[in-house]
Amino acid sequence: MFDPDALPPSAAARAAAARFAAERGVRVIGRAEAEALLADDAAPSFLLDVRDPKEYAAGHWPGAASAPGGQLVQATDRWVGVRHARLILLDGGAHGQADGVRARMAGGWLRELGGFPVFVVETDTPPALLAGPERPEVPEAPQVPAVLPAALAEALAAGGTAVVDVGRSTAFRAGHIPGALWGIRGRLAALAPRLGAARQVVATAEEPLLARFAAAELSALTGLPAALLAGGTAAWAAAGLPIAADPGDPPDSACVDVFLRPYDRNQGVAEAMRAYLDWETGLMAQVARDGDAPFGAW
Repeated sequence: MFDPDALPPSAAARAAAARFAAERGVRVIGRAEAEALLADDAAPSFLLDVRDPKEYAAGHWPGAASAPGGQLVQATDRWVGVRHARLILLDGGAHGQADGVRARMAGGWLRELGGFPVFVVETDTPPALLAGPERPEVPEAPQVPAVLPAALAEALAAGGTAVVDVGRSTAFRAGHIPGALWGIRGRLAALAPRLGAARQVVATAEEPLLARFAAAELSALTGLPAALLAGGTAAWAAAGLPIAADPGDPPDSACVDVFLRPYDRNQGVAEAMRAYLDWETGLMAQVARDGDAPFGAW
């Protein structure tokens, strides 16, 4: 036990986080043990940097994924696709650890979820750090050419080029390349007939890998040459090129990417989100009825 009033705020936070994590079985390890776990094939390990993405971009461990702590706890399956995998958390740049609060708090809550051994790394000898956003290695990603915004603008002015935006529907509504079509990869076949007399197609998305896959799939579906827009729509806007916005495009019934559970496609977004919240608030009762959820099974 400790008296938080007797400690500076930062020290009190560190002490509280350390106790919270330790009581739930989070282990603190050094760099050597972290590297040994990552090299051990007996069980999969995930190296996760729980800091803000801007801090991650300023300098991060090679091989670490950017997984902000709160989001990691709420959407673990976005980063971890294997039950019982080892989760190795980082919370610092130059010295491998900041104050440890974020990693320990995230680790404690991950242990509350159950099913994962969790480790927090502390070291004064981190590896050489990498700067920039996360660049996951996806060797199976198809190779497609990239076009710069200015070149795409010229192609659109000349005619014969179609743009397909496979980013988030909400982002498309807020701003997209004039004339672009919105869709998701799972429905590109239905979108292909809308390309009309296009002689080539360009895919754009916030995530370059997503655009790369979509471009290759559109080319296979249509037989047209395909490319991705370098830097996505953000690069287009940064180049001073025109942006269109329409809160009704795509229509509510088409915004399938915002639904987080099975839905009635005739519902509007607002109705579907209310239904989702009703489902979410009833989760604890569903877990109790199910009987085999491992929450809290440390």
